[in-house]
Amino acid sequence: MMFTRDDLEPYWVADMFVKTPDFVVKTMHDRLDHSMFGYTLWKHDDFYQPIRYWFKERFNTTLFKENLLYVPTVLFAITEIVRMMSKEGDSVILHTPSYNAFLTLLKGNNRKIIESPLVLNEQGTYEFDIDVFEQRIIQNDVKVFILCNPQNPTGKAFSRETLEQLKAICHKHNVYIISDEVHMDFVRTENGHETMAKDLIHEDRIAVVTGLGKTFNLASITHGVLISKDKWLLKKLESNIHKVYGLSPANSLALSAIEAAYTKEGIEWVNALNDHLESNMKYIKQYIEDHLSHELSMEIPEATYLAWISFEKSGYNEKEVQDALQNVGRIALSPGHHYELSESVHFRLNAASPHERIEEAMTRIHKAFKYLKNKKNPS
Repeated sequence: MMFTRDDLEPYWVADMFVKTPDFVVKTMHDRLDHSMFGYTLWKHDDFYQPIRYWFKERFNTTLFKENLLYVPTVLFAITEIVRMMSKEGDSVILHTPSYNAFLTLLKGNNRKIIESPLVLNEQGTYEFDIDVFEQRIIQNDVKVFILCNPQNPTGKAFSRETLEQLKAICHKHNVYIISDEVHMDFVRTENGHETMAKDLIHEDRIAVVTGLGKTFNLASITHGVLISKDKWLLKKLESNIHKVYGLSPANSLALSAIEAAYTKEGIEWVNALNDHLESNMKYIKQYIEDHLSHELSMEIPEATYLAWISFEKSGYNEKEVQDALQNVGRIALSPGHHYELSESVHFRLNAASPHERIEEAMTRIHKAFKYLKNKKNPS
């Protein structure tokens, strides 16, 4: 169990305490009113065109329908590509700390996890050593690189220059790139999200996976979108979905949601949401500086709605911190060890909530650390 009690206020899971927009819900409702949910085809412009519009308008990236594939879920596609491009015992590299589901699926498929650590620099952004990245690829005969862009849990948004460096190194050493871009719409830097789908050339060994799940809070409406110019991959993956797993029928509600969400109205809604998220992040950072500066530190992430908060300065270990958060603060925050392969001094806070819930979260965290301080230095 992640938590020791069931009366905690939840701020841990990576979905939003924000309603899916009405214009998406209405379209899905209209589909429900149709009242027939048989086999659904996805190979038509109602699927292709909204995705192409979204990538062109938001990321200045031109996509072609022959490079798009509907997949059952994002993690299904990632797992299947790992299986296709490596065998048991092979090495897969990723940036750490890492989205915990990557670690789980790699262990479950008996792949060796190779770390490319992210380190907080003096400017307050996460960076990694490109030379170490390449050395570890060579030393471990890495077959696959799982890139989380933007990165979960640190919120790092990768620049175009960095993506090109990563791409060149992986091409040089024949490493397949899987770019998970489900948080793509939550980049709040000046340049916005840089996608690996941009400037793909014929037969690039790159697959980009994304979907509506994070952006429009539709994680339970299972689906995913895969983008690639690797014709062999597209053909093989589609065949496996149909012939190996029997998962070829598309989710009709997901298709309706794609058609409704990836529009001008959707762009306006996401832009407003990002303004709200940035305001919440600034509040969290300011609260820490005003009330918890001796215990906690946090930099406003470039992307995502997830605050990656360090308690290293406090001197407490993770068990002590989680015990206080749960039993005193009565708040559920993701323990850092779920994302790190070594001892963790972090927890993750989901900031995608109404502002008053973020105020409540910080009050609960403050209460937990006040308890720890009093316990250590009783008056």
